[in-house]
Formats: sequence, structure tokens, C-alpha cells
Amino acid sequence: ALQEPVAGFQKYKQFDDFYGYLEQEVEGTMVQDFLQHLLQSEIVNSGILEDLKTKGIREKKEPKDLRIKMELRHKQVKENRMKRQKELELLKQEKAMKKLAVSEAQKQLQEETMRKALKAKKEEAAIQKQMVILRKELGEKRHLMEEARKMERKRHNLKKIQTLIEVGLSPAELTYLNCDNEEQKEEQAKKQELLNKVNTADQKLWKREQFSEQNGGSNLKKPEKSEKTKCWLRCKPKNKNVKGKKQQKKRLN
Repeated sequence: ALQEPVAGFQKYKQFDDFYGYLEQEVEGTMVQDFLQHLLQSEIVNSGILEDLKTKGIREKKEPKDLRIKMELRHKQVKENRMKRQKELELLKQEKAMKKLAVSEAQKQLQEETMRKALKAKKEEAAIQKQMVILRKELGEKRHLMEEARKMERKRHNLKKIQTLIEVGLSPAELTYLNCDNEEQKEEQAKKQELLNKVNTADQKLWKREQFSEQNGGSNLKKPEKSEKTKCWLRCKPKNKNVKGKKQQKKRLN
């Protein structure tokens, strides 16, 4: 063993050649040491080895035929597609049912709103009709009450006139009492006052003419009475006891 290195050393006469030889020897020794180290060291742990073992067993159990794998894959894809299609169909049906329910609810709400509006309209029409009837009845009632009051006033006035006729009042006074309202009574009173003034003027003129006739001896005739005076004389009561009649009139009023 010792002779071989020595023999190898002696065959190199130049230093460079010998150095190259040593370099190769060193590299070879290093490679051998590294390989020996790898062989002696644990590259993978027990977990990795167990996984590799399990994978190998599973690969042995799985069928190696690719057609079976493709069929299984197609079957799984088909099942997934059918499942997804079924879910979409159910979702579509749910949406349709919800839409139908909303539409039905809106329809019922519209019908209820229309029914309430129609009912309110009928009630309003009935109320208006009843109000018209009540107004008509109220107007008729007022008219009847007014007619009854007029008849009562006329009856009262006729009774009063009859009583006054019995005591001998003039037609002018009876006409005044027979007036229905205050305006007519006031107008009649003004006419009576005017007639009284005309009568007073005629009386004064007649007395003056009589006085002139007595003093002058002339045969003057009594002046003609005016139409208003004649009317007043016709309406003047014939009974001389006028004072008693006035007192009777006051008692009646």
C-alpha cells in the first residue's frame, strides 16, 4: 500500500504535474467522503416515509384504467350540474311564488281601497240626499208656521175689528187696525194725519167765510169740500160720543 503512493509520486518529475495529481486525489477523496456522509445520514423523517407509503398503497388500490376515472369524473360533473340546476329551479319557483303573492296582495289592496271608496261615496250621496230632504221639510215647516202666524194675526185682527165695529169706530181706524205689518200701519197713520190736516184747513176756511158772511151780509155759499175732505167725512164716525169711543179703543189696545 505504501509502495503505490511512492510509485505514483516518483513517476511525476515536474512539480506542476504532481500538484495536478494531488488536486485530483483531494477532489476524489472529498466526493467519497460526501457520499459516505449521505449514506450514513437520514434524509427524510418517519412522517414523510409514512405518507409515501400510504400514497403508494392508495395508488396500488386505485384502478389504473383511465376510462374508469373519466367515467367517474363525468358522472360527478353531471351530478353537480343536476344539483345546481335543481337549486336554480327551486330558486326560480320561490321567486315566482313571491311575485305571485305580492301581486295578489296588491290586487286585494286595490279591491279593498275601491270598495271603501265606493262605500264612502254611497254614504256621502245618502247624506246629501237626507240633507236635501231635511232642508225641504224644514222649509215646508217654516212656510206652514208662517202661514199659521198670518192666519192667527188675521183672525186676531178680524176679532178686534168686529169688537171695534160694535163700539162704532170709523172705517179709517178699522183700516189702520187691519194692517198686517208696521210699515203699512205707519203709512196708514201718515195718510190719516194728512187727512186730518186737510180737514182742519177746510174747517178754518169755512169758519172764516161764515164770519165774513155774518159781518158783511153777503150771501156767500159754504165752500166746496175737497175730495180728501169728503173721504174723511165719509170715514168720520156718526156717533157724537167720540171721547167714549177713544177710551174704549185704548182699553182694547
